[in-house]
Amino acid sequence: MSQSLDFKNVVFRVLVACRNRYSLTQSLLGQISDICSRFSVNFEIFAVDDGSSDGTSELLKSDPMVKRLNYGDGSLFWAKSMAIAESMALHADRKAGFDYFFIWINDDVHLYPERFVALLTEALANKDEIRIGAMQTEDGLHSYGGFRRSGMHPLRLSPVIPGLADGKSIQTFNGNLVIYSEEISKRIGPIDGKYSHALADIDYGFRATKQGIRIVSSNVYVGRCNLNDPHRFATRREAWKAFIGPKGGGNFKSLKRILMKRTKFWAPFLFVTYFRWAISHLVVKRD
Repeated sequence: MSQSLDFKNVVFRVLVACRNRYSLTQSLLGQISDICSRFSVNFEIFAVDDGSSDGTSELLKSDPMVKRLNYGDGSLFWAKSMAIAESMALHADRKAGFDYFFIWINDDVHLYPERFVALLTEALANKDEIRIGAMQTEDGLHSYGGFRRSGMHPLRLSPVIPGLADGKSIQTFNGNLVIYSEEISKRIGPIDGKYSHALADIDYGFRATKQGIRIVSSNVYVGRCNLNDPHRFATRREAWKAFIGPKGGGNFKSLKRILMKRTKFWAPFLFVTYFRWAISHLVVKRD
């Protein structure tokens, strides 16, 4: 399978956020390097290391594909790190006559090379669209990808499973593997770094949809990425702290921000979100 002619005048700028996951970051860099060699794809990596203490910064610094590297103190989390990476990619030098695309990729993603390259080809052929690479678990179950709205709540979403007959067009997405052109980045605006961690990817998808930009999920799984640890906490208190913490989907600041963007009646939905969480966790053992 040769794609060298397709990618001759194209640069894919990979945006990566890292923190203390040396082995995963090393694996991702190796995968990108291998795909670069096998398929003659031009990759440039723009990374943010958010205060790693395990050698991740040194690993990134030594990799020739890493064009820009920025650092945090451990307080940036995913959203702000990715916003910085995108800004670096937007302001980096450009080669005349080249097309530029951005790729979001989590460092815990294991790519299927041929399918990934096919997704790059689709993105190149559809510059006015966003392409999402769906992920599966090691057991072959759906883990991350695109979503469609599925209820009155602005954040009530149903996953779009690759291969189903109802089509691939989606409304928003997880940010594990996302590809779009530099022009789309300028049109939508930057990743919103005011989110703490979660929901910034969902927000970006909704912003794209609002502007009439079509988002398309892959019709096959493009890689493997296990679901986050379900955190079977011993007490409700522990589970609640994780839910509302900086990385939780119920972080007050982030949840309020996305709901305020979605509807002027955000306050009742904020209450409903926490109420639904409480109901769903009644089975958790009491303190």
